[in-house]
Amino acid sequence: MSATAPFQRRTSGLNNDFEWYESQDMLSTDATGFNAKLGIIYAPMPSLRVGVNFHTPTWYSMHDTYSARVTSRMEEQGNHTVRTEDLFDGFPMEYDYSLRTPYRAGGSVSYIFGTNADVKQQHGFITADVEYVDYASSKYKFNKGNVDDRDFANRLNRTIQDSYTGAVNVRVGGELKFNIFAVRAGFAYYGNPYNSDLTDTDGSIKRASGGVGYRNKGFFTDLTYVHTLSSKSVYNPYVLSGEFKAPTADVDMSGGNVVLTVGFKF
Repeated sequence: MSATAPFQRRTSGLNNDFEWYESQDMLSTDATGFNAKLGIIYAPMPSLRVGVNFHTPTWYSMHDTYSARVTSRMEEQGNHTVRTEDLFDGFPMEYDYSLRTPYRAGGSVSYIFGTNADVKQQHGFITADVEYVDYASSKYKFNKGNVDDRDFANRLNRTIQDSYTGAVNVRVGGELKFNIFAVRAGFAYYGNPYNSDLTDTDGSIKRASGGVGYRNKGFFTDLTYVHTLSSKSVYNPYVLSGEFKAPTADVDMSGGNVVLTVGFKF
């Protein structure tokens, strides 16, 4: 993952020999991680499936490489640039830390109808699954930091615990297959991850989808429309200390997407 954030401001016209400056930040993050996914499926009858599952947290080992550059232009002296590498013997800033993501636990049930072996007969299924995600269990750990770094990690983890909570996600869907054609529909609800004691923001998401599919002689294609119902999220680009509040952006995620999939089996 990498990010570049340039910023430029001009102040020409002021009587200070200063024309403009440009600030650029570059961040590259490399990560490796592992987790485990466990599940059991039980079929009390040929047409019914019941399952439970548990996804452990993902434990990531993170490595950040950061550098910054500031260029200013003096009206009489020209451009002047200072880089992070100039302050660290020609190297960018690097930092190692760990991240643990939330665990997930859930259950599912599916009913299959039209189990006739003749593919020309109508087949289909209805399925539903529910999962619980503990968003507040995310945690950072600064492996090689000093006392101040560890204190910052503790404050960051307390902020995560206070700001987030557990949420329930629900997905329901079904499909009808007519020989080589199929139609399907579904609905998904993703619960609000924010702690209601701290904010009135509802971060839940509702999505409805519908689609058609074609499968024949190793070729398949699916066309799906996914519509996100009225949903908003809040983004804070940074945090200010003391009595000052950081600016907040309200993001409207309503709208639809069309997804086309084409494939071959051989």
